[in-house]
Amino acid sequence: MEEKIEHPWEYTQIVQFATPKKKIDYGTKEGQQNLSRACGQIFNKLPQIIDKLPVGNGWQINSHSILMVEGSIVVSILLQRYKKEQN
Repeated sequence: MEEKIEHPWEYTQIVQFATPKKKIDYGTKEGQQNLSRACGQIFNKLPQIIDKLPVGNGWQINSHSILMVEGSIVVSILLQRYKKEQN
């Protein structure tokens, strides 16, 4: 007989992005500073963004990734929380 194991976590994902007004060469020191600044602005806003999620509260950041798409910075954040008990 196989025992069913319940996974204790549930997950959701949010995506944020920043698009510079002018094209930036991220291979230069100045470009890297702009990238760091833009990512910092996104990460600084995360607590407020997470608090406003329509799927409730109690979320923790599990992981993130930063991707460049045609000059835009795309930050994908995986969130997790313990599953709420269902009656």
